[in-house]
This record gives sequence, structure tokens and C-alpha cells, in this order.
Amino acid sequence: MIIDPPDLRPVDHEFVLVQSELYGGALARMRSEQPDAVVFNGFVSQYVHRPLTVHAGDRVRLWVLDAGPSRASAFFQSCAVLGSALCGNRRAPATANR
Repeated sequence: MIIDPPDLRPVDHEFVLVQSELYGGALARMRSEQPDAVVFNGFVSQYVHRPLTVHAGDRVRLWVLDAGPSRASAFFQSCAVLGSALCGNRRAPATANR
């Protein structure tokens, strides 16, 4: 569930990425945490074929959620300037402000 804080600045694009695992019905694989696939928004490799695109200078809000059920999610951002970041309910230090 995403609850937008009331004081968020407007953005040009907003994306929600939900990481989860797919298990092909084998309970043993789920118990041993061996998913058939780790996916974002329910589809294998969808962003390889249809990447999220924005234009240089656009402000983007990205929500990253971990739906599980087993593996933890780790998100790494590169080649971008963050105006601000929230992790859980804490505001992380900004690397740059616009």
C-alpha cells in the first residue's frame, strides 16, 4: 500500500515497481526460497522489452515495494540526481535540490 505524504512536490512521471517472486506451484521451492522468477509488476523481463522512459530534466517519483513472499528487495539507483528520497517514513539526505 502506498500512502502519499501530503507535502510531496508535483512530478512529471510517477512509477510503482512491485518486486515479487513467482513459484510454479511447487511448495518445496517456496519453502527453500528458490523462485522460478523474480519479477517487477508481475511480469518476467518486461522492462527489458518496454523500459520506463523519461526525458532529461523531468522530475520522477519512483515507489519501490517488496511484495515477497520470500526474498528481500534491494534497489540501486545510478546515473540520476536525487532531489530528495524517502526510505520507509524517514527522509534521506538529498544529494541535490532543484
